[in-house]
Amino acid sequence: QAEDGIRDVERSRGLGDVYKRQAEHISVGGKDVAIVHGVLNIPMEDARKITEEVSRRDGYIALLGLRDEKGPKLLFARSPNLEELDLREVIKPAAEHIEGSGGGKSDFVQGGGKREEGLEAAIASAVERTRAILYGE
Repeated sequence: QAEDGIRDVERSRGLGDVYKRQAEHISVGGKDVAIVHGVLNIPMEDARKITEEVSRRDGYIALLGLRDEKGPKLLFARSPNLEELDLREVIKPAAEHIEGSGGGKSDFVQGGGKREEGLEAAIASAVERTRAILYGE
């Protein structure tokens, strides 16, 4: 059991493990922000738990790609205190890399597609677009 309570050791890593391995820390307008990102081999249910955890913490953004048996998935979430970031502006260009689409609310979006080999590029695109929005570029 991970400190965040969302680990199934047989199948996935908890947010703590993902955070330690795949977090980028930036400072935006005096706010410390952690962008947690990566392509994971975990069930959608576990990825949702990670995004739920992110949405309860200040200064976090999760940009996750999932290798799913039904096709590649994208799941993005942000903390409530990062309202300047509308994730709908991030999901659309990222989903193009997996020949898919996505949508949702400004603080939580998801998408899917056909091209699993595009997941890494989709996440890289999402990280780059997120930085650009946060820095006002």
